[in-house]
Amino acid sequence: MDKYLLHARQKQLLYLLNCQHGLVTGSELAAKLNTSERTVRNDILQINEVLESQDVHIQAVRGKGYWLLVGNRAVLHELLSDGENKQTRQDRIRYLLERLVRSDEWCDLMDLEDEMYVSRSTLETDLKEIRLRISENQPCLPMLRNGNYIKLENNENKKRNILIHLYSENWDYDSREGIVLKDGIFCEDIFNHFRKVWKLILRQKRIELDDFGLIYLILASAVAYARFSQQNHLMIVDRPCRTPEITMAAEEFWNRVGAELGCQVPRLEYDGLAGILEQLVILNFDRVERPQIALPMDERCDKFAAQLLEEIRELYYVDFSKDERFCAELLLHIQALLNCMISVQHQNRYMEEALRIKYPFLGDIAGYLGRRLKALCGVHLKEFDENYLVPFLVTAWHRMEGKKKNRKISVAVVSHLNFGLTYYLMERLNGNLGPNVDLMGPFPIYDRSRIDEAGPMLIITTARMDAFRKYNIPVIHVSPLVEAEELENIRQGLDLVRSRLHTLPLPSGKSMETPADIILNIEKKTELSEVIKLVAETQKRSESQIAAEQPKAAQHGYCAESRNSAEQQNGGQYTAEYSVSQISSECLFLYDIGGVPSTVSAVVCCPAGIAWKQNRGIKCVVILRICADERRYLQAYYQYAHALFGGTEKM
Repeated sequence: MDKYLLHARQKQLLYLLNCQHGLVTGSELAAKLNTSERTVRNDILQINEVLESQDVHIQAVRGKGYWLLVGNRAVLHELLSDGENKQTRQDRIRYLLERLVRSDEWCDLMDLEDEMYVSRSTLETDLKEIRLRISENQPCLPMLRNGNYIKLENNENKKRNILIHLYSENWDYDSREGIVLKDGIFCEDIFNHFRKVWKLILRQKRIELDDFGLIYLILASAVAYARFSQQNHLMIVDRPCRTPEITMAAEEFWNRVGAELGCQVPRLEYDGLAGILEQLVILNFDRVERPQIALPMDERCDKFAAQLLEEIRELYYVDFSKDERFCAELLLHIQALLNCMISVQHQNRYMEEALRIKYPFLGDIAGYLGRRLKALCGVHLKEFDENYLVPFLVTAWHRMEGKKKNRKISVAVVSHLNFGLTYYLMERLNGNLGPNVDLMGPFPIYDRSRIDEAGPMLIITTARMDAFRKYNIPVIHVSPLVEAEELENIRQGLDLVRSRLHTLPLPSGKSMETPADIILNIEKKTELSEVIKLVAETQKRSESQIAAEQPKAAQHGYCAESRNSAEQQNGGQYTAEYSVSQISSECLFLYDIGGVPSTVSAVVCCPAGIAWKQNRGIKCVVILRICADERRYLQAYYQYAHALFGGTEKM
């Protein structure tokens, strides 16, 4: 029985606050817990009442949110590591995984039902999730079944891999003790002893690991010790170590453990632990530049990375292959996935989610990479695993943008004056515009082809050309004296050019101020699927009207009537799969590419709320159906979606 009398949702609320490392709003907590803000407030009141004497308190900051104050982390660890808690699906799956891994015999499903207090249908659903997680994806450990009996295939390497991940999922990096499951296969004393031994050896050998690497290594050592102490021995080593210094470190560790604990360590344990340590050294976050990755990597890493970078370039028109640091980070991530050693620090999940909302276009790319890596590497990735790549993409993006900012702005000087005045003008401009402006020319007015060939971003001219020369770039008229007011006009023009470097161009005929083609308001709470259906029906009626007014529309490669009949065959439902991104706490952006002759935009506002996944705070949805020829404008359409959402706030 839970002596603190907290139920599963309240423990999850504590876990969320512990992971956040700062203030969290009530709406954010409600969305993550799939409940109302009122329920969150009630849960917090009850948690504070129950834990008041335990030095654990949730503090409310008026108008900002909540944060967790922990004076006694042992209480928090006891709550989060409760191995007997099987109320939530994830708790049950963790219990089942450990139960199956620790048993070499067949497990009776009826016994499991009684142990977990669940029905057969619930148990079968949980087993299906386990198969997806460990059988159909890495570590690819088959689950065997014989009628009402199940067990895992006897592969010691893969069983240990599962146990290590179970322990590292909820590790608390804010304390020395971390979290050790109550029903675990080793005790805290063993873990703490191994930590001291490893820290000493790594320091002496000058082997560097990041925090995750150190925790993973200690957990791997503790799991290995517990398993071979129970006569569960390695039969083969998956990752032989090829670095002598690392082999010596593993050998020293097991020699010390054997002498201090009075046990005989099997020879394969030396090789197995050395292989794990070598991988952790490769994955250490200090080794980010490609030339520094001197240790051997899986030969598939370069192949997969090159393939993915090319796909991103073709689909999103962004070339990350020129950023060496990102290429190195992607290689290390692929190495971690192939070895099933991805960082599973769940406390980072919520910060990565916030980054994905802040940079939705890059979040879209991260989602694509996650899906492709799942297929290439055979791993079971969820959305928050995809978010792991978002920080790498953001920092690479900032480096690319930084290069743009340092790029000189090209300015063409066009003069109809004589030699002396023209070069006086050039000197005045050179002395006042600074090193970030590249002056080209002077050019005569009549030779438009030379000006176009130079490709300037701005034109400064002594003649009023607007009556006979039209340009798609800013044109500023000055006198050869270049007075102070004229200099200010030039600087404003340069600022406009710089801003346009960060605002991507939309297709011809569109701008960030272009209103949506379809604007809808929904009064009652609804589902996202209903929003998509309503937009599709509205678009269909509009297309039918256009088809009636312009019967020759089919000549442009699109026939509204044939598309409508195809949709009717699917029960009137619009069946295209949309890519979905959250571009603010209250707005979703959906898009699909192809199937329309020209891009169609829609904005749907629903103040009562739109249900999407576990999020209850969505009030607006922006939907774009983008024609195939405009795929290269996808990044600009993300900016356009932001502009459309901003427009709804002004309504």
